[in-house]
Amino acid sequence: MHRRSARWTSLAIAALIPLLAACGGDSGGRDGATSTAASTTTDGSSTSDGGGQPSASNDGSECTVTLAGDRDDTWTFPQAATSFSTDYWFSEEDLEETIEFLGAAADGTYDEIVERGDPIITFLQIACSDPDNLVQGALVTHTNATVVSDIPMAPGSYPISGGLFDADGPAGTFVASLSVDDEVLYGTVDGSGSLEITRWDLEAIEGSFTFEVREAFAEDDPEEITVRVDFSFVCRDWFSGC
Repeated sequence: MHRRSARWTSLAIAALIPLLAACGGDSGGRDGATSTAASTTTDGSSTSDGGGQPSASNDGSECTVTLAGDRDDTWTFPQAATSFSTDYWFSEEDLEETIEFLGAAADGTYDEIVERGDPIITFLQIACSDPDNLVQGALVTHTNATVVSDIPMAPGSYPISGGLFDADGPAGTFVASLSVDDEVLYGTVDGSGSLEITRWDLEAIEGSFTFEVREAFAEDDPEEITVRVDFSFVCRDWFSGC
């Protein structure tokens, strides 16, 4: 089976979301569902027209990174366009237009990609990071071998099998990373955590993920940190499929 060598990064997804929001399609996404649920605007009001531009929210949708061990800290960030992405929250029309926009880089036509069970953008990526400084935060996304049947839009539990350089890990597992706004780099400890989704539908996703990291390139006594991320995001106006 032919697969992409690497999944989209949070920066690539951030670049694609304004494009998808501008398309404004209203048909169902990967699961074929069509929703009339209103989106939430940045001031907490609702709209059903799918308009608006990606920005940070102030309606309580947010995520929190908690660090324990050799680095003790807590960061809370509002939901922004880079916080969460999933094919399930985009309309089929917009996903098809994304493949047309990507051209040869898409690794096939829309129908071919769907038939393989591969993501158009991503089945699920969470980037709990500072909207104004994406270097600071924690990221989780699925492995390259994962297909649509491995990650339904529903509550579930998934192992974190490694770090971003382990993206070719087992299907149905996730990889995670921690980055901080300084010169220290951390590597994710293989098999050290899990993603727990307690709610995931066409209106919201909630849950947490945990994993452990170790300071990279340290000759003696590398820092070891336990990372926990709690998230609660809503399907906002830059998504078109809910």
